Amino acid sequence: MPEEILYDRMKTVWLGTDERGEIVWHPVFLDFASYWGFTPRLCRPYRAQTKGKVEAGVKYVRRNFLCGLQGREPDSLSDLNAQLREWIWGVANQRVHGTTHEQVTVRWDVEQFSLQSLAGQPPYPYVDGELRKARRTRYLRARLQLAHFPFVKTFEQFDFGFQPSLDERQIRELRSLRFIHEASNVILLGPPGVGKTHLRVALAEEAIRSGLGAYFITAHDLAADLGHAYREGRLDRRMRVYLAPKVLVIDEVGYLPLDDLGATIFFQLVSARYERGSIILTSNKSYGDWGPIFGDSIIATAILDRLLHHSTTINIRGESYRLKDRRKAGLVPPRGQEGAEAAARSFASDSVTPKTRQKTALGSTPSEAKEAHS
Repeated sequence: MPEEILYDRMKTVWLGTDERGEIVWHPVFLDFASYWGFTPRLCRPYRAQTKGKVEAGVKYVRRNFLCGLQGREPDSLSDLNAQLREWIWGVANQRVHGTTHEQVTVRWDVEQFSLQSLAGQPPYPYVDGELRKARRTRYLRARLQLAHFPFVKTFEQFDFGFQPSLDERQIRELRSLRFIHEASNVILLGPPGVGKTHLRVALAEEAIRSGLGAYFITAHDLAADLGHAYREGRLDRRMRVYLAPKVLVIDEVGYLPLDDLGATIFFQLVSARYERGSIILTSNKSYGDWGPIFGDSIIATAILDRLLHHSTTINIRGESYRLKDRRKAGLVPPRGQEGAEAAARSFASDSVTPKTRQKTALGSTPSEAKEAHS
């Protein structure tokens, strides 16, 4: 076994890069590499020279061995392995390698003593049970980390009783993730604090647990990131980050207006994902108020046209969860009491005579106004 092995950027090998640009390896593959004692190395992206070294070996075996099996297919796995060994030693190892420019057998005579011996090493123990559960837990944790969620929330944690405007049957339908397979969108509208972000995180987490990719970003950060890439001449490459996941979550549309460049790039992204990938979007603005967000009603209409063609809109009308917690702490009056207090103040104001109001407006104190009235 060599000390280092070069790999292509396959999903079974790596999951992506974190915010610092460091590789996030697939936990099962990393465990596999640790078991056999080698260090994995990834091909550099967009570098055909290193990527070609990995693919060339696969292509060589396919063209020179597998294609030669036509008409004499092996009867069993052991027969296939026997034919493969014969081909390796009789054909593959006799050729001159394109990178070393040496015959493979000659190179092997030199390098075999620097390789790690695998004699007596049992096969990699990828088994069912608790080990598989632990690996799946690490896998999900890595995927959730790559999704850049601000927090992890589930549907079980959502208080549907506090938001009676929500249709639980509609939410259950969304939890089936059919909208993702249909490349449809989900738009969550409502004032701050009513649970929009909770629901979209829960939906995206369900997608990840089902093996689908998801990525979260706010509308402002999305426009800033792609705008920066545009000014550096790498917009197409950066756009792939937001086109790759099956689910793209865009939060806080409408909290901050976008400039002309941001609005144009936002439109390009929505157009590129149209009927190809799902978008889960949250906004505190109704559709009629989207013109000022993008600075142009025409662009806003074009964006909405593509978002709403295949979509589900959920309009949450209710009180803020954060305000509910403040009520429990006694920092805010109970629900309904604000209206009663406002009505009492209005009644007290209406009970003052015009003459008293006039005197009070001229500078008298409330006590003086009471004496003058009596």
